[in-house]
Amino acid sequence: MVIAVCLAPVALSYFMYYGVRPEGRTNHGELLSPQKAVSDVKTELLAKPDQESGLLDVIKTWPKNDTRQSFSKLGDFRGRWLMVWVGPAACDADCREQLWQMRQVRLTTGRERDRVERLWLVTDGGQPILRDEEQGLWVVRMPPDQSGTWLANQVHLVDPLGNLMMRFPLKADPQGMKKDLMKLLKASRIG
Repeated sequence: MVIAVCLAPVALSYFMYYGVRPEGRTNHGELLSPQKAVSDVKTELLAKPDQESGLLDVIKTWPKNDTRQSFSKLGDFRGRWLMVWVGPAACDADCREQLWQMRQVRLTTGRERDRVERLWLVTDGGQPILRDEEQGLWVVRMPPDQSGTWLANQVHLVDPLGNLMMRFPLKADPQGMKKDLMKLLKASRIG
C-alpha cells in the first residue's frame, strides 16, 4: 500500500505528460498546419509606401543594384512578418474595412510595428486605387496561376521565413488578431 501511494504521483505525472493532449486553443485565427512556403510566389510591385513601413529604412541600406528592390517575389519581404490581404483590385467596403483593420492592428503593436508589414496581394489585372487610410501598404500583383494557396477576402499571416502560417476570416475580431500577432512577435526571434 505504501509503495502504491508513493508510485501513484509518478505514474499519474507520466500519464498526464505523455498520454493526455490538451484540446483547448488560444489562437483567434486559423493556424495552418502544415505551413505553406510562399516565398517563391512571383509578384509585380504596384505601389510602395512612402511612410509607415519599417522596411523603408532597411531598403535605404541595400545596394542600388540589389534585385530585392524590385519585390518580384514574396521572398523579398523575408525577415518581416506580413499581414496579407488577398483580393481583386476593385476594393469594396469589406476590403476597405480589412485594410483599415490591418493598419490599426499593426499600429497597436507599438514598438514592434517595424517588424510587421502590410501587403495587398491583388489577384486580377486591375489597378487598385489607394486612399490616405492605406498609408504604409505595399501593393503587389500575383499571377493567377499562383493563387491556389491563398483564399480571397481573408487576412493571411506570413512568418519571416516566408511561410503562410495563419489566416483570419473576413470581419475577424481585430483584438483577437492583435493578440495572435503579439504572441507571435513575442515568441519569434527571427523577425
